[in-house]
Amino acid sequence: MRAALGLAPPGPWKHYKEPSEDELSSASSIEEYFELKERSRDRSLDSDYFFEKNLPPAIAFLDRRAPDIRTILKRRFQEIVRVDLGGRIDKKAVDHIIGEYRSGIYSKVDDAIHEIFDETYECWKLNKRLQGEL
Repeated sequence: MRAALGLAPPGPWKHYKEPSEDELSSASSIEEYFELKERSRDRSLDSDYFFEKNLPPAIAFLDRRAPDIRTILKRRFQEIVRVDLGGRIDKKAVDHIIGEYRSGIYSKVDDAIHEIFDETYECWKLNKRLQGEL
């Protein structure tokens, strides 16, 4: 999503704080606006599930195991910017691309990732059964 919008990768995690309407309206750049809109408790120092240090190895694992996910996402986001937004990148465009991600793209990616882990777990269980450990 960031690449399609021409933005740099995210910086270090910070504590989570819901952005106010004043913060959003006074964002001085598209990147600052995106940072505010993209904020998530799960990608903050306050996450109950994820740790910043674990993300790079997880991303590398998924890139090796399912490289098509990144390719498909990149193409989809570029298509949204090119077709839906006419190449225009402004606050409305940021809202649109984040909305597209949250309304449909996220669930497809989540399903694909769960499928990978379900298959890995089933393979592990079968291996343990064959070894007589289960």
